[in-house]
Amino acid sequence: MVSIARKNLFEDIPRFLIAQAGIMFAVSLVTIQTGVLNGVIRSTITLVENSTADIWLASDKMIQLELTRPILYDYAVRAKKIDGVKRAEALLQGAANIVFRV
Repeated sequence: MVSIARKNLFEDIPRFLIAQAGIMFAVSLVTIQTGVLNGVIRSTITLVENSTADIWLASDKMIQLELTRPILYDYAVRAKKIDGVKRAEALLQGAANIVFRV
């Protein structure tokens, strides 16, 4: 079995070189995609990891931090009024939903 594979690869050098180029291309694509994925994950979690907040409030429909609709600012005002809360801040990130009426 090994001798047939070796014979097919080494007797037809152009086919061997094309196969090697395909393998190198596939490995480079996987490496690039892994790097992009790691960069996205690191940039997404940086906000939460570098925060000093004890509790984060978010919408119950939140799927991802960047892709969720913001909760009302009134919730931050309500949180400030709770006993034991020293500070409550609203975080506005991303684009706002603006409605233009003519």
